[in-house]
Amino acid sequence: MNIIEQVWTYMEQEKVKRAPTKLQQLWEVLQDIWRNIPLDFIQKFYDSVPRHVNELCKAKGFHTKYLTLIVSTIPALILLYSYHIHLLSYNII
Repeated sequence: MNIIEQVWTYMEQEKVKRAPTKLQQLWEVLQDIWRNIPLDFIQKFYDSVPRHVNELCKAKGFHTKYLTLIVSTIPALILLYSYHIHLLSYNII
């Protein structure tokens, strides 16, 4: 559900393509990848968040095709509930 997870995967794939061999090269490669992440890549995942949250709400926080959420923590439930209320206020779901 967290967009940044997709970004880390993307960055790892791009890093492997460039195969830096020294620490300084790695740092430069990661900075370059970060600065040049395509906006449409980020937008695609950003746009999917309301749909994923809606599916989570329908599943009452349990497994969906997008995510398995461990609902044993109160903070996670509070966050999910508050985000659901936020989406309802904008008639997104």
